[in-house]
Amino acid sequence: MSTNGSTLNLLAQLNKLTRHNRQGSFKTRERYEESMKRFCRFLAEQYHLEKLENIAPKHILAYVLHMQHKNLSPATIKTELAAIRFWHDKLPRPRFKLPDNAGMHLERRSFGKVDRTWSADEFDRFIALYLQQFILRHRPEFQSGAREYPLHMHGLRHTYAQAQYVDLVAAGHTQIAAELHVSKLLGHTRPEVTRIYLAGAQEE
Repeated sequence: MSTNGSTLNLLAQLNKLTRHNRQGSFKTRERYEESMKRFCRFLAEQYHLEKLENIAPKHILAYVLHMQHKNLSPATIKTELAAIRFWHDKLPRPRFKLPDNAGMHLERRSFGKVDRTWSADEFDRFIALYLQQFILRHRPEFQSGAREYPLHMHGLRHTYAQAQYVDLVAAGHTQIAAELHVSKLLGHTRPEVTRIYLAGAQEE
């Protein structure tokens, strides 16, 4: 397949993912989509890749080197990689697990030789703690009075799992395939545990 054909093919697959995704704000999805389009063009030009599910660690490492050669900042490169991982996680049957930033020699930004940036783990813990405290303090202000059980932090995980499942089924995947993909997103290996998260969606 020609480079142009490979590019159009990969972009068509990305377009299918974007149509069925509602995760994140509109601006975030738009920014991530543009980043992924750039990566698709790179894959087509350098590797003539035909399927997004075949993205491998070697492609990520090569793209990092490509961006470093263009003198992009570490922060920009990390943003591009976050977008790639975001859409890669939406693929129903990816063949490879993508590497994290740790092994790619990406320097964190520092000012005056003092690193003031937050690590991904620090940011994730902050968001989790903030949300948990917010829910506990303000739950009566937004919780439905007809709810049998009180809203809690873990309920967001159930909501995310069910939204992913519904989108996958709507996209034409079988219930079993959708369950397997959601299991991977949640980090569970036991189907019965995943079905607890999907109970509301599967009853509809």
